[in-house]
Amino acid sequence: MHFNDTFFMQAAYKQAVCAYNQNEVPIGAVIVSPEGDIVSAAHNKVEQTNNPFAHAEMLAIESAATSIGDWRLPGYSIYVTLEPCALCMQAIIRSRISTLVFATRSMVYGFSLDTCTTFQLYKIPITIREGIEQQLAMDLLKKFFQEKRRNINGQKRKESINETKRDSKDFT
Repeated sequence: MHFNDTFFMQAAYKQAVCAYNQNEVPIGAVIVSPEGDIVSAAHNKVEQTNNPFAHAEMLAIESAATSIGDWRLPGYSIYVTLEPCALCMQAIIRSRISTLVFATRSMVYGFSLDTCTTFQLYKIPITIREGIEQQLAMDLLKKFFQEKRRNINGQKRKESINETKRDSKDFT
């Protein structure tokens, strides 16, 4: 059976939902072998592990390399729900992954925005496709960050109220 980009991006999206449910930035990734098999799947675990490198892409690459017994992944594809950051893009390039497919661009950390590191992609043998299941990924990310902002604003209000009560007790 031949699977397409949508099928694999939906598998990455399921990983993003796992991240969302664990209060992580909802980004998921899967790595697909040249034969069309998913060899690894991962989602962000930065908060859970207190590791700034525990991005979905990094974890998926590490798992795939362990699974096949080689750090080189030529012919493999990676599907990610958000455009990789510069760190993850370097890992994708260094592991020799042949195809990157991402759902939506990152307006903050995407490799295409990075001004410190220039990716001369025309010199690198990698195929990049974007926009697969874009709306699905964008909606999940928006929902996550709206909830985060709502919670932060609520906590700030509570902290302000508590500080006011404490301060008034100190002066009475």
